[in-house]
This record gives sequence, C-alpha cells and structure tokens, in this order.
Amino acid sequence: MQGKEKILITGASGFIGKSLLKKIDFDRYDVAILTRNPQKFGPGERFRVVEGDLSDQESLNRALSGITVLINLAAEVRNPDKLEETNIGGTERLIAAIREAGTVKQVIHLSSVGVVGMNYSLDPTVVNEQFPAHPKNEYERTKLISEKLFLSFFKETPGLHWSVLRPTNVFGAFHPFDALLNLMQHVRNGKRILYTRSAKVNYVYVEDLTAFILNRLEATGNGIYNVGNSMDLKAFLDDIAHELGTSLNATRLPKWAVKLFVGLKIRKLDSVSNEVVYSDKALRAHFQYPFGVKEGIRQTIDYYKHLNKL
Repeated sequence: MQGKEKILITGASGFIGKSLLKKIDFDRYDVAILTRNPQKFGPGERFRVVEGDLSDQESLNRALSGITVLINLAAEVRNPDKLEETNIGGTERLIAAIREAGTVKQVIHLSSVGVVGMNYSLDPTVVNEQFPAHPKNEYERTKLISEKLFLSFFKETPGLHWSVLRPTNVFGAFHPFDALLNLMQHVRNGKRILYTRSAKVNYVYVEDLTAFILNRLEATGNGIYNVGNSMDLKAFLDDIAHELGTSLNATRLPKWAVKLFVGLKIRKLDSVSNEVVYSDKALRAHFQYPFGVKEGIRQTIDYYKHLNKL
C-alpha cells in the first residue's frame, strides 16, 4: 500500500457511491469507506470498511486518520428530521476531522445544482456556477450551507486541492427510486405526453458522474462544477422512444396555455415547460462524458427490461 493515495469515501453504499466503487482503480488507490452498516459489505472486498457516522465525531476522526483524499458523497435527501444534522452538522464534523488528521491533501465534495434554487422558469434561464443561490426548500438550504462551509474551509487552507460537484438529475441502473422508470413506462405504453417547444431537461448518467469524480482525483486546479447534460425535452423523449422501439405519443402545447396555468398557480405543467439550463461549460473545458445521456438511457432501459419492468 506504500505510495498509494489513501482515500476515504463517505456515502459509498449509496447509488453514486456503489457506481464509484465499481470504477475506482484499487491497484492505484488505498480505499476506505465510512458506513453505519459494515455488514452490508462481505469478505473479499478490495477496500477497508470503517464503521462510523457523520453524527459521530470520534468515528470521523478515526476514519480520516492518515487519509490523503476525502470523497464526500454522504448527504440526507429525504428525511426532513435529519437534513440539518447530516448536511450541516455532518459537514462541520468532517471539517473538524480533516483538521485533526492533518494529512488530507484533497477534498471532492458532492453538492447539487439544487443549491441554486432555480427549479423552474418559463423563460430561457442559464444557470452557471456563479448564478446567485436562493434555495427554495430545506434540502437545498442545508446543502448550500454545507457547500459554503467547505468553501470557507478551503479558502482558509492554502495548498489543499478541492472540487465541489453539482450534479443535475442523476439516473441509471440500480437507482433506489427507479428514476425515469415511470416516464419510460408511459412512453412504452403509448400514453400521451405533453411538452412545450422550448422545454429543457437536465440529466447526468451515473457512470458519467463517477467518471468525473475519478477525473478530479487526477486533475489539477480547484473549482465548482455543474455536472450534467442539458437538452430539449422533446429530444430526450425521442431518445427514450427510440431505445424502446416505439413511437412517441406527444403533443406540443402552446406557451400561452402554460402561462395561463402558471397565472392560475396550477403547476401541473412545470415539468414539461421548464426552460432552465444548467450549464456545464466549465466542466467541458477539460472533460468529456464517456457515455452521455443517450447511452445512459439505453443501458438503463436494458436494466429495466432485464427486471421485466419494461
């Protein structure tokens, strides 16, 4: 193990973490994962399992001892009672553990485009990494504070290499909530889908996201990066229909009709009329997605077909 970077991954048992563990080069890196449930991992794994939790400072100090790279994927997404404790308190304790360890040279922190709070616009809106952040819900608020805590720490720590990644909607096989399955079933069953001409979607295939995480391990320079492709909703639906071998049953809505709904505070058409684009221009300056959304759709559909869900 001598000479290898010693990496600690938090959130390794999650959707993105599992994808990362499949791709990381264990011959090159000495990897440890932090988990509350070490029994989830059997014998013969090529990484060390460290029992611990973001709520437990002692376990974080122990986990980060001797570590040179932290990849922080852990976050609370759905349980409102744990958002503050995990996303904010957990970040504060991680930073304290990094200080205590004194060996960490690099931090890769997984944030979210949600921190910006720009979830919907009926007018074309491009969101880059400098776009003002105005979170709309508790998840977005706590993730933004987490990001700010890390950024403040990075500023105070010269020589530390860091990356903050803001993925858009992450999808792929083994997603715990079957992201996109309902939409794919609608397309397969020929159900009518509405859309507006300028509507956009923002997605990133999970293996593209993990490829970028691995890229940041080797890259020089620090930065915040939006991660994900923006494309026309209609093109996205066409790609799904093509991979399913079916015709798309879609009806284009006039924008005035959507404006009428919005004026009446009826939000049922938000997902088919949203014109927010999360720009990944900064990422594309030195990285190209190895798969892309279209290939991600194909592989995801193959996965659901194998499970007889499509």
